[in-house]
This record gives sequence, structure tokens and C-alpha cells, in this order.
Amino acid sequence: MQRARFPARQLNSRTIKSAALGYLIPVFLRKCSILCAKCVYKVQEEGFEKAWNNVCRTRDACDSALKGMKNVAFFFSAIATQRLKKQRGNKKPIEDHEDSDDIEECDEDSQLAGSSSQDWLANHASIVNEKMCPSVSYWIALTTPNGAPTSPLAIHRALLECRVDVFTNQVTCREGKESLAMKELFKVLKDHNNTFMAELVESSYRHCFEHEFETILGEAQSQDLEECGAENVVRVCLVDHSFQSSLSLAVEKLQEARLVIDQFGFRGHDSSSQVARETGIEQARLSDKLTVLINDIGIAMKKLGYALYGGKVYKKCERAKYSYWYKCEMEAFVNGLAANETFKDRLLKDMRKVGEILSNPHCEVIRPLCVDYNLIEVNDGQCWSIMDRRFVDNAIADKDIGHITPRAFSPYDPTKEPDPKYFKEILENSLSAVEVQLFCEDFLKLLNHNKKRHKDKVPCLVGAANSGKTSLFQPILGLVHHHNVATITKQRVFNKAMINRFTEVIFIDEACPSTLDIDDWKILTQGGYTACDVKYKTAKSFINRCPMLLTAQKKLEFPPEDQPAMDRRLRSYTFKSFPKPRKRAAEWLRRHPMECVVWASKQASTSSDRDESSDSSDEEDIESQVDDGILKEEEKDALRTLGLVDDECDAETVQAGDEMASLDEDGSSYDSDADQGIRNLRHALEQTCTGSLRHRQLSHLLEVQLEKLERVRQAQENSYKQRQQALMSRGVTREHAALLPRDPSEPMPSQIANDLEVHRREALRDEIKRKMQRAVEAFENPWLVRTEKELQECTVKLNGSKIDHENRASVQAYREVLQDKLKNFHRNLGTLNCEFALDGRRRWCVSQGLLKKRPEASRHRPFPKTTYSSQ
Repeated sequence: MQRARFPARQLNSRTIKSAALGYLIPVFLRKCSILCAKCVYKVQEEGFEKAWNNVCRTRDACDSALKGMKNVAFFFSAIATQRLKKQRGNKKPIEDHEDSDDIEECDEDSQLAGSSSQDWLANHASIVNEKMCPSVSYWIALTTPNGAPTSPLAIHRALLECRVDVFTNQVTCREGKESLAMKELFKVLKDHNNTFMAELVESSYRHCFEHEFETILGEAQSQDLEECGAENVVRVCLVDHSFQSSLSLAVEKLQEARLVIDQFGFRGHDSSSQVARETGIEQARLSDKLTVLINDIGIAMKKLGYALYGGKVYKKCERAKYSYWYKCEMEAFVNGLAANETFKDRLLKDMRKVGEILSNPHCEVIRPLCVDYNLIEVNDGQCWSIMDRRFVDNAIADKDIGHITPRAFSPYDPTKEPDPKYFKEILENSLSAVEVQLFCEDFLKLLNHNKKRHKDKVPCLVGAANSGKTSLFQPILGLVHHHNVATITKQRVFNKAMINRFTEVIFIDEACPSTLDIDDWKILTQGGYTACDVKYKTAKSFINRCPMLLTAQKKLEFPPEDQPAMDRRLRSYTFKSFPKPRKRAAEWLRRHPMECVVWASKQASTSSDRDESSDSSDEEDIESQVDDGILKEEEKDALRTLGLVDDECDAETVQAGDEMASLDEDGSSYDSDADQGIRNLRHALEQTCTGSLRHRQLSHLLEVQLEKLERVRQAQENSYKQRQQALMSRGVTREHAALLPRDPSEPMPSQIANDLEVHRREALRDEIKRKMQRAVEAFENPWLVRTEKELQECTVKLNGSKIDHENRASVQAYREVLQDKLKNFHRNLGTLNCEFALDGRRRWCVSQGLLKKRPEASRHRPFPKTTYSSQ
């Protein structure tokens, strides 16, 4: 690649542009507003050289500021240059900046003529200081909380905290080549493979690394700086992980188009693909004014503790942790909100539309509550399970708080024994013990929402006035709001329309056979499929599973042909009048429903009727769970999270993670006191933000130091094992060798010293035996015998007086040759300088008659003259 001599003026790669237009636009279109920013280093304050040396640190500070912003989804950034305006006359330098994309070609003196950027910077500092100021370009995608474009003011203020000059502008998002947002992105990407800018970034990165090295570990060596790593000119940072699937695919396609780019903030596929589902929060898209208004109403409701359910407004109970309770109709809430100046002008225009949308029982524009009808919340966040008939902790997961609510909240201390007062008094005044148990079971079934089986018996409370039969329904009213209670008056058929999917219980007070036609009596009491007439509408069919309670002043007597059928559908309880009625009983029972429920659960019958109701077949269990015409919560979630772009659903994610994910595990086996530098590095890492430039460089330093420590530890371990092996080869037992200290300077344990002494003595004895054996074998060799005799003959000749001068020199030379042969023989045999060989030679010489008086002092020299015989 040809070395660049100045920053690029535009992105020249059509492949990269096509990849961005095809894959990046779907990531943010109608989901994010786009903001462009440029952060220019204040060269006048810091100086040119310091500005370029710290440009990587400046970008990292700006990146960290953006990552801390609430609505930032992701952003592209690039280190760039900015040209200052020329000075005119003697005026002070103008601090306004011109875009480097419009920079004109410099004259001959200002060309980047050096072979490297550092050489050019050193030789042309004044020119670059005037015309090429370091800066960081940003292309930022911002999510919206309500569908309106995000204001750039917060981003502008956050970047100003980094001590840079900031220039921001918001751009429009459109599809196609004419998209202004994409044109601004191409300006950020233009220097992605520019060698001049890459060298400037590498120089700054190296300078920052050297500074960290010298601060913590001391003076850096050249080989240390060679392994410092590097970073690219362009990078993409992911902040909101709900965009990971689509953005990772777009970045992958850009890289395939040869875009040189770093990636930060991306996680593994398994951990990131479920982010939106786990949080249950879907990002609002850029929308029209009506959608923005409704989104704002949803935000206001959430802030004030309100929620939507069935087209009505619910509010968080004051002492509750989970529970919401009916507050008002949506029309009243919207009209009250219209008094707020933030909403007034918009609501006055679209009041009717907003009311119609939000009051619809099936409205999902603002996520409605999901009611768990099996739970009743009491004090301290505990919940009563209706099916299990006991208190449970943490009944609702933390992530579902605000989305799932128990059916009611009732102040009650779950640690104390229940005191039902009037409830117990009414029952004991009229019913036997067996009837009390049976009634308590029927009473608890009134809380089983949508669980009534076909032809389950309906309790009918029969009694005269002041018998308390109607008051027994008051605890149910304390747990079920009255608009969810269906009742029948003499209007008959039209009142059956009160039974809908929100109905929790049916209550008919002062019932008589004439209240309904006999066929309606049978249909309502047996449950199951039925239909009701609705005014001005077509008759509506439904499946009735609502529990039911009747009160009557006398036993219901139907025509004789229908009486047996009704007797099979009703279970009558007869109540007696109180001589002195308690006027406060009904109010107390409504305010203390859990006293009655908990007490009734302890008294409830365990008769075969309850067993029969619990031993339902699989088909009945399935039928009881089906809500005809109602979407289940998982189906609603599927609708909310549906994406129309296949690429967003099937995208492969980039397998990337935090650089420090495994450093603690890698270094856990080392003693932190072994190296002061590693302790300093770990302490510094704890105080840095994950993903920052300093964190990455310190992480790299720590990895290198841990690798060095590992190599030293391995070398020490190998040396220690070699020392142990050497000791064991010298007779030290394995158990005693394990006692060897790792520090060679420490004294040897006594056990090892004793083993070495024993081995030394044994080796000495073995060596003596070997030497003695070799000495005996040496003088049994025929060659040695012949050579010794020849040496003896030469010695005799030299000692005689009848040899002339010439023959003496020849014999003397031959004797020296024989001596060398004997010396080499004993050296090869290992008996040279051996006292046992010397004694063996003496004995052999004596046995051969060659030695008389003195012992031989050498194994290869001739015998002394006085020791040979006269032969």
C-alpha cells in the first residue's frame, strides 16, 4: 500500500459504502436519531506535541462520556484532524475551526514529505500546529424514550467535560444514497486505512503505554514497548446491547468490505440475544406526534406509579411491594393530565383519540399489567398462594415488578394467628362443625379465578334478616373490586352481559326462583358454555367458569320437574338471625379479609368433594387454562418483539468480550506478594473503568507480567525438580526429597544429609571393591605380563655396565615407550593412581622374583635398580 502523506478527504471505497447502505441503515432507521459531533483538542492550552501524544487518551475520555449517557445506543468514532483558520495581519489566532474534509492542498513547504509521520512532525511542527489540530469525529445513534428525536444538548454538555471544543449537529435519517446520516458516517470512516493517521494513532498509543509502564513498573525497555499492541483509527462502540444482533452483522459486512475498525462493547451471542426479552423493555421508535404523546403518557404513568389494565388506570398500593389496585377510568386520568403544561397543548388536540386508544380493554400500546390471580399480597412483601393455601416469599421476580401484580393487597401480619371475629361468630351461630368446614371450603373456592368446573355446586346462603349471610361475602369484596363482581337483578338477561374476562365472581343477593328463568338458572349454576343478549348488538357466547355465591331469605323452590336438577347444582346453608345485629360487622369483614381467608384455610373440609375437584383429568386441566379470544402473555411478548427484517433475527454476533474477563482466574494461583509490580497493576486495574484505554493497556501489561512470572515459576519448578531428582539418584528417599527447600540458599534438612552420608559410605565401599577387582584382573592379563617383563629386561640392560652409549640410548627410548603403554593401559582400565593396583603390582613382582626389598611406587615405571635380582 502506498504511504499516505496527509489525511483523506473522503471515503473512496464503494464496497464499504454499499455495505453500510445495505446493512447499517436497517439497524437505526426509525429506531434512533443520529447526532454528529467533533471534539477538537485545545492545542493552545497543551501544546502541539502533547496534543498529538495524548490524542488516544482524549478519544478514550470522550468515549467514556458517551458510554455513560442514558440514550446512547452505539457510535462510530475516528481520530481525525482539524485545520485552524489562517491568521490575518497581526491579529490573534482565530479559534474557529474549519472542517478538515474541506482542507485545501498545502503548498510545497507544508507537504507531508517525510517517510514517516513522526519525522514529518518533528520537522514541520509549526505548520501542523497551525493547520492540523488533533480531533475526534463521532457518529452517534441515540434511542428515544418516547418516539421524539433526542436533543443534542446533553451530548454536547457531556463532551465539553472532556476539555475539548465540541461541535454537534443533528442529521435526518433517510434511506438511499442521499441519506445525510450516511454521508456524515462516511466522513468519520474516511481515514480507516490511512497510513499517515495510523502512524499518528500508533505513536500516541505507544506514548500512553510507555507512560503507564514507567508509572507502575519503572523504566520501559525497547522489547517491552514492542509488545504494547495498537489500536485502529476507526472504532465502533456498542452501548445498548439490544442492538447487538443487527449491529454485529452490519460490522461484519463492513469488515468483509475491508473496513479497518476496532469493536468495543460486544458480548457473546448467548448473553446478548436475550437482553430485550429479559428486561422486557422495547426501545421506542421515531414516530409521529400522536405516538410520541401516548409514549409520554406511559412514561408519566410509570413515574407516578400508575399502570394500565383492561382500559382502566391502576395505581401501586401504598404499603405494597408488588400490588396495583383500581384507581379510575382512563378518561378521568387523561383529563387530569391535561392540566399539566407539558401535555396540555398536545392533549387538547388529540384528547378524544388518546382516550379511545387507551380505554380500549385490549390496548397494548402502553404495556398493561398482568394479574396473577393466585396471589394476594400482605405485609412485608409476602404473598398468600390461593392454590397452595400458604404464604410464600419472593412470589414475583424482581424483573417482573411493575408488570405482574397480585390480585389484591390486604394489610395482614403473616406471623400471627388469624382472628376472624364476626366471620367466625356468624358461622358458629348457625352451622355445625361439619357444615363450617364445608362452607369454608366453598368460601375459598370463590377466590379460584376462572377455575369453576362443570356442575360444581354453588353455595346458597339461606336465612332470615339479620342472620349475617350477606356479610359473609364482604371479605370477598375486600379482595375483589366491585366492578369485577357480576350480579343479576330483575332485568335478567341483560345483566348476564356483566360476565366477561375480567369477572372474578358472580354474586346474586336475595335470590328467588323468579329472578331468572329456569333455563338461565341451570346455565349459570352449572357453568360452561352459554350466551347472553347484549343491547343493540349480536348475542355473545362465552364459557362461564366464574365461581358463584347466592343468598336468599328462604330455600329456593323451583317447579317439581326442575327441583332435582337445581338441588344437584346448589349447596344450601341455613343461617339464624342474631338477636342483636352488629352494624359494624360488614365494614370490619371488608377491611380484614385475610383474617377470614387464613382462618378458613385451616378450617376447610378435606372431603371427597375437594379431592374430586383436584383430581381433574388432563383434558379438564387444559380446558381450564384456555382463555378463548384472549392472547396469552407469551403471545403478547412475541408480538412486541417481532422484527420484520430477517437479518436482525438471524444475524451472527461477534464473539468478543471484555479484555479482563479471565485475568483474575489466570492470576489466581500466584501469590500477590511475590511481585510488587503485579500488585500495583492489579490495584490500578481496580480503579479504572472496564473497556477504557488505560484499562486495556494495564490489562495487557498485567498479562505480560503474569506470563513472565509464569516462565520464572516454571524455570524455578524445573530447577527444583532437577535438584530433587539429583538427590534421589544419590540415595535420598522420595519422602525426604520432598522436604528439600525451594530456596537453594537455605540449609539442607538433616534427613537429606543423613541419607547422603549413608549413600556416600555405601558408594565408597562399592568403589573400593571395584578397584580391588580391577587390580586383580589387571595383572591376570597376558599382555600386561609380557610388557612388564620387557620393561624389566630393559631396566636390567640399562643397569648393566656392558652396554655402549648408542645402545643405551635406544634401550632407554624403548623403555619409555613401554612405560607409556603401561600408563595408557591402567588409565583405560581405571587403575591409574590406584593404591590397590600399586599393591597388586608389588605382590605380582614379588611373586615373579622381580622385587626383593622396597615396594613399587608406580604402576608403569621400571623397578628401582636396587630391587631387581641379579638375573
